[in-house]
Order: sequence, then C-alpha cells, then structure tokens
Amino acid sequence: MDRTENLLNANTISFGDIISGDNVYQVPLFQRDYSWKEDNWDDLWLDINY
Repeated sequence: MDRTENLLNANTISFGDIISGDNVYQVPLFQRDYSWKEDNWDDLWLDINY
C-alpha cells in the first residue's frame, strides 16, 4: 500500500489501539508550541471516553 493511501484511510480505531504495539508518534520540529488549558483536557477525555 502506498503511504498516501494510508494517510487517507478514515477507519475508526480505539484509543487502546493507538497507544498499543510498536506505534511511534512524532511531533514535527516545525510544529509550534501549544498550551492546553483545563477545558482542552476535559474535551479530550470526553472524546476518548465517548
């Protein structure tokens, strides 16, 4: 499978699948800093648990 095809795949996976196995996630060096506030964390946890 071509890497472009993989990036366009919209399958839904669980949070456990994301953090398990040999997956490696990297933030690009050019990514700007982002400051999370409490509301942002609340939204994230609600999304994960929903």
